Amino acid sequence: MSRPAVTACAIGALASISSAQTVFFDFFVDGSQEAPPSGSFAFGFASLAYDTTSMTFDLDLFIDGIDLDDLASSPAHLHRAPAGENGPVVVDLGAFGSFEEDTDNGLIQLRLSDVPIGVAANQ
Repeated sequence: MSRPAVTACAIGALASISSAQTVFFDFFVDGSQEAPPSGSFAFGFASLAYDTTSMTFDLDLFIDGIDLDDLASSPAHLHRAPAGENGPVVVDLGAFGSFEEDTDNGLIQLRLSDVPIGVAANQ
C-alpha cells in the first residue's frame, strides 16, 4: 500500500480495464457517503490498481480534513454491504487480509479515534 494507515478500497466507481491483468478504480470519499452520513467535512480522492492475476492491490488515498494523529488504531477497513448500509468488516487494512474478486456491494471507511462513526467513505 502506498499510504501509511490511511487507505481504502474502491467499489464500483469509475472502473476501467487497462490490460487483461489490472483493473483501475478512481473514486471520491467524503462524510456524506458514510452509512449513515457522518457530517464530517473531510474529503478526498483515491486511486486503486487491482491485479487480477496476483489478486493484490495498490492504493493511494489523499484526504483533507483529517489529522493523522486523530486516526483510530484501525482507521481503514473494508465493509461488505449495499450502498447506504454498513455491513460487516471483511478486511482490516491496518493488518493484512485477503481481497475478494467480487467487488460488488462494498464500502470504504475511515475512522477517527474520538468519533464512533466513520468520517469519510465511498460506496
